Amino acid sequence: MELAQSIFDEMFGDFLRPDEVSFAVLLRGYGASDPPQWSRIDTTLTTMRIKYGIEPSAVSFNALLEVCCRTNDLDRGQDIIDRMAADGVEPDEFTEEVVARRRALRSYLRKALL
Repeated sequence: MELAQSIFDEMFGDFLRPDEVSFAVLLRGYGASDPPQWSRIDTTLTTMRIKYGIEPSAVSFNALLEVCCRTNDLDRGQDIIDRMAADGVEPDEFTEEVVARRRALRSYLRKALL
């Protein structure tokens, strides 16, 4: 991930402007670590918002929910769903697919956002 982050920083420093999908790739990469690198995920989200003015949509939140489902981190998954609700982010067609494997998160999503 260090190499991926350095390439990202180099590419999107002066030449190009990243989009949310670019950030979602980083989020998934940090989430694929064992254990997930939540501090790096938080830093990436902060950079996305502050440096580039990109607010997370369902694309970013789905990436985070995928990590929570894979690691069975239900508390953090509920926090992410709460953050989606607080930010006014509507789930997209993939959000329910992402949480389908974890009944508790699927139920929580439906109660909080659907």
